[in-house]
Amino acid sequence: MSKNKKTVVCLCGGGAGTHILAATLGSKENFTVNVFTRKPEKWTKKITVQIPNEKREIVGNINIVSSNPKEVFKNCDIFISNGPAMANPIYLRAMEPYLKDGAIIGNIFGQGGFDFAVLDIIGGKKEFEKRKLKVFSLKGIPWVCRTLEYGKSAKIVGKKTRLQMAAIPKIKEIENELKVLCEELFNIQTIILPNMLCITLVPGNQIIHSGRYYGLFSKWNKDIEYEEKDFPLMYQDFDDFSAEITQKLSDELLLLKKGIIEKFPEIDLSPIIDLKDNIYDAYKEQVKDTTNLKTVFCTNSAYAGIKTPMHKKDNGKLIPALKSRIFYEDIPFGLLILHNIGEILDIKTPTMDTCILWAQDLMNMKYLEKNGKMNQKAIQGTGCPMNFGIKTIEQLVNNSLDWK
Repeated sequence: MSKNKKTVVCLCGGGAGTHILAATLGSKENFTVNVFTRKPEKWTKKITVQIPNEKREIVGNINIVSSNPKEVFKNCDIFISNGPAMANPIYLRAMEPYLKDGAIIGNIFGQGGFDFAVLDIIGGKKEFEKRKLKVFSLKGIPWVCRTLEYGKSAKIVGKKTRLQMAAIPKIKEIENELKVLCEELFNIQTIILPNMLCITLVPGNQIIHSGRYYGLFSKWNKDIEYEEKDFPLMYQDFDDFSAEITQKLSDELLLLKKGIIEKFPEIDLSPIIDLKDNIYDAYKEQVKDTTNLKTVFCTNSAYAGIKTPMHKKDNGKLIPALKSRIFYEDIPFGLLILHNIGEILDIKTPTMDTCILWAQDLMNMKYLEKNGKMNQKAIQGTGCPMNFGIKTIEQLVNNSLDWK
């Protein structure tokens, strides 16, 4: 970005991560920050972020907050998506008319086939190259953070020691440019991942959330309610059964990795590692006990105190959060993508299928038939590669091969 003028950044979505970036970037002289959100009336022009571990807070200024794409997207240099994966196509379609040549599109967490969606909405690889667009996706969210007061303040609970980023076009000079940019945006050391498949296959929320929620609620029915004071924490109280299911999900993901490498040995998927190792790699000394997957969850200080997402009924009792991202992001934009890749590779994913079949019943959906095959009609609108015309392994790896 030019050092002679301010870089205009538009943050898409109103989550905790947007609050963090609005404050941190808005506190710097070389950035102008806009926010695209459905609830602009709830935002103030000053955002405060607390960082207890560093015993300080940051106050940043926002230029424009609006739900009108023209107001926030026009003349932007960088667009950063920070909403749930199901919102990415909405953001991309809204920004597409305002993308100037050379614009940068970033995604805080690339789970959900972000590169597939970008190229589809832009009009394909040739149009993407013609407009000299650049895309980066992060392997994981930079912080564990919480919104304190919506539109006004947030808190960083934990911070990753390093970030991992993949980019398209897969050209070394552009990858290096976007690495430097990410370090400026997030103030965290960033390394370049070999390709976008390293984002698609990351053992992240779709593995962690699905395994934990199935572990907690696989036998739940609508007659069961829970007392808030007695309910286990999401990570700190991780139990043996949740760990067993989550480990099996991680194992199946690694089978997909193996299947891709067998057909395309030149594809580097070395960053895709076992979930336990992946968590330790992200949080290092914040994890006190690395004996097994359960202890890694239970002793990670960045996860400490995080409550299990639940829905509180009028009577004060709790039930599973059936309308949450754990269902509507981690299934259609997580496990289903992995299942679809399994179908392309002819690799069975029985634990993933078990979690999908269980979740879809609670969602009143039918993504999978009882025989494990995908329901072509129901998967429309999900992140499945099939929705973007990707039906072969050659098409799947296309974005992850060198562009030049």
